[in-house]
Amino acid sequence: MQKVIAWPFLVCQFLRFINRRSLWIGAIAVFLAWNFWTSVALAQTVLIQEQFSAATADPNWIAGIGSNRSNFPCLTAALPTPTNPPVITDPSNFPIQQPLSGCPVGTATDPIGQGVLRLTSPQNAQAGFVFYRVPVPSTSGLVITFDQFQYGGTGADGINFFIADGTGTLPTRAGAFGGSLGYAQRAGSTTQPAGVPGLQGGYVGIGFDAFGLYSDGSEGRVGGVGPQQNAIVIRGSQATQYAYVTGVPFPIYSAANNTRALAQRRVRITVTPSSQITIEVDSGAGFSPVITAFDLNTIPGQGPLPSQLIFGFAGSTGSRTNFNEIQDFRVTTITPLPDLSITKTSQGEFLVGNPGVYTLTVQNAATAGATTGAITVSDTLPNGFQFVSATGTNWTCSANGQLVTCTYAGIAAPGETLPAINLTVLPTAIANDVENVATVTTPGEINTGDNTGRDRTNVTEPGAPTLRLVKRISNILRGGSPLPGVNFSQFVDDPNDADDDAAGWSAFPPSGIFTLPDGASLQSGDEIEYTVYLLSDGGSAAQNVNVCDQVPLGTQLIENTPQIKQGTNPALPGGQVFSPLAPLPNGNPCQNQTNPNGSLLFPFGTVPNTAGNNFGFGRFRVRIN
Repeated sequence: MQKVIAWPFLVCQFLRFINRRSLWIGAIAVFLAWNFWTSVALAQTVLIQEQFSAATADPNWIAGIGSNRSNFPCLTAALPTPTNPPVITDPSNFPIQQPLSGCPVGTATDPIGQGVLRLTSPQNAQAGFVFYRVPVPSTSGLVITFDQFQYGGTGADGINFFIADGTGTLPTRAGAFGGSLGYAQRAGSTTQPAGVPGLQGGYVGIGFDAFGLYSDGSEGRVGGVGPQQNAIVIRGSQATQYAYVTGVPFPIYSAANNTRALAQRRVRITVTPSSQITIEVDSGAGFSPVITAFDLNTIPGQGPLPSQLIFGFAGSTGSRTNFNEIQDFRVTTITPLPDLSITKTSQGEFLVGNPGVYTLTVQNAATAGATTGAITVSDTLPNGFQFVSATGTNWTCSANGQLVTCTYAGIAAPGETLPAINLTVLPTAIANDVENVATVTTPGEINTGDNTGRDRTNVTEPGAPTLRLVKRISNILRGGSPLPGVNFSQFVDDPNDADDDAAGWSAFPPSGIFTLPDGASLQSGDEIEYTVYLLSDGGSAAQNVNVCDQVPLGTQLIENTPQIKQGTNPALPGGQVFSPLAPLPNGNPCQNQTNPNGSLLFPFGTVPNTAGNNFGFGRFRVRIN
């Protein structure tokens, strides 16, 4: 009989994001006899909102004039401005633009919260315009609402609300004034021999025409039905030469309504993504349809609705005048736009020469609309980081130098979190507080405040690798059954081996016995299962790990029993077996190079030092002779 212990010469090697009007909710198409839109969309996205009632306005509103006798459009609640109007004698100085400010000195000032945007005062030959210079998307349709006031004068000319193409060069001035209402063109005259072109990029101009010439084909305008006082009139795009499209009589101006409060008309304009336009007006008893679901695509040469739009107002007077004013302007979508956000995280410090992983996660807000185009994540890697890989379900990723780009194949529904992108990098130099920034984009989104994800990490030198080996007898079979009285499934500490005390073994204890208990013995034909456990818990991964265990003398290796387990993967058949006296490969870690009774090599390769995946074993059985 012989007593067997479990440590016969183990050797291993390793190299190393207050409007006074209520917010309209619900997008319901109500088809009455005239089929028109009466509501706007549930959870609609607000694109632009400006009261014009305070002393200041969004600086993206730009004011201009179209006559050297005109005052600039102004905010009536702001302090009077001495520089309004400027002294302009040379027409070549046009266009003249400036941010919105106060009205001319000597003008009465409204209380804060009760002001308006004044396009013209009741003076002759006024020609003022404003436009909002930030384009907004049209893909989810648009609902535009505002109050307009025409009063206090002799009934001319009117107000124009215009929509222009925001994808190209933005306009720097309005169209011609007078009967063209700051949108359409005007032929040459004795004062302006060259004439005045229409609004650059104009898509549609809606005239709220008190005097009536916007419906007329005179003065070089294209098309019309003759002068039509008190009418709401549509003219087409620049491509149609701002042609007359349609018009409907409506009491925009009445001499009896000679105060701002009496002159108030609330306007709602709905433009669908398919270019149908509806105009409604509330004169105090609720909205009434004026022009309903007019298809702009039916206008010869009109062109499709641009994907990006800008908006503006123009007002003019001639020999007859009015206050022409605007208040409480808002643009929303019919259906909500997407609102993506991105987060970027990493785990702990990165080590020079060791892969580091960033996790990028994209989410669409629950109150947003679904995406309608490509979703793209871009990440420019910091200097000293090399791209290794970027993967994620339904993501297609590539790298061009330091720029990593991933595109998602699908839509992001409201509230949906997309599958994560795992971006693996290789740091090449020590660095502190390295910031890596990723951005996400998709067509139609305007809230970009949460479209950037940032992560900071340090890059340090890796510490030395440490590999711990613990060998145990993990089973003894006699007649095909485990040896009675011995518990092989528990961990037994070897007081003479500090390696089995390491804290990292808690994830995968090296169960088994290191020697037979007193009174127990082995006999011929018994089968002994040896397991060599390994744990990598140093400052870096253990590289090129190759573990050798040699078959004890007096035993024979049982064929097909060697197994290898790496990390959380299941144990699989593995290991290289060398018969007794067979030559061993060069550079092997076996202690006895003569290989007297057979040897096993277990190639583990790289064993990471990250907890939860930094362990494994090699296992085999022998039979006692």
